[in-house]
Formats: sequence, structure tokens, C-alpha cells
Amino acid sequence: MSVACKIVPDANIIFIHRDADAEDGMGHHKNEIDEAIRIAQIPILHVPVIPVQEAEAWLLLDEILIRNVVGNPNGRIPLHLPSPLHVQRITSPKERLEAILLRASEERGRRLAKLKQRLPRLHQQLLEGLNLDGLLRQVPAWQQLERDLKSVLAQLE
Repeated sequence: MSVACKIVPDANIIFIHRDADAEDGMGHHKNEIDEAIRIAQIPILHVPVIPVQEAEAWLLLDEILIRNVVGNPNGRIPLHLPSPLHVQRITSPKERLEAILLRASEERGRRLAKLKQRLPRLHQQLLEGLNLDGLLRQVPAWQQLERDLKSVLAQLE
């Protein structure tokens, strides 16, 4: 029996995350996931989660959330966030997200150093606050995730 079945024995669906390094890698990674599931004989429906680049790219879309997470909701410094259609083309989205978080805070000195130590927690807060009905719905990789999820849910009916 697979590890997934032991960890969540009553699961109907598992989500398998795999970053793609380019837009043309999505199909390849989806096939990799499907093949791994088949080889491991995992008897649970699965949904591939394949952000192009890194999942952090998806966190670059909500300026209000970014400013709130860093504690500067009224900040005015331009953040130069990407559009949903361009977010998948960003190289090093994790590093870009961290730079934007620090910029959005408008902190300096010791406060900036303390904020840097909290970056992993800020990432978590951004994930928790991610607006699934916002700009993210315009990102092609997210649209694919939604299609895959709908397909799997239809199999449960």
C-alpha cells in the first residue's frame, strides 16, 4: 500500500504539487505524475498542481494582500506586480516575492532585518489569504488546475 494511503486512508482525492520550469513543461510533468501514480498503484484519484515556475508566482497577484501581510496596508511605494498572463514567465518568483514583500513593508534597519526573518511565515499568510476568485483565475496554470479538479470531482459522482 502506498504512503499516501497510509497517511490519509479515507482520502478521495490527493493533490500532487510539481513546479514546472517553463510553460511547455506542464504537460510533461502531468504525465510524470500520472505515471508515478500508476507505478505506485495509488488507488486514490489525484489532481496535479503544476504552477509554471514556482507556486510563489501565484502569490504575486494581490497587492492589497501583500501590503496587509507585511503590516503596511496604506503603503504607496509602487510594487510593479506582474499581470496574471505574465506571472508564469517570471524567473525566480520566490526571490521576487521576497523582494516585493520587503519593499511593500517600507521598513529599514532592524525592522527590515526582523521582517526578513519572518519571510517564511509571510509566505504562509499569503497562501492562506489567496483569493481563489481573484486575478489567480486568469493564470493559465490555475485554469488547468481547475479543469483537472472538475474532471476528478466528476469521477466521484
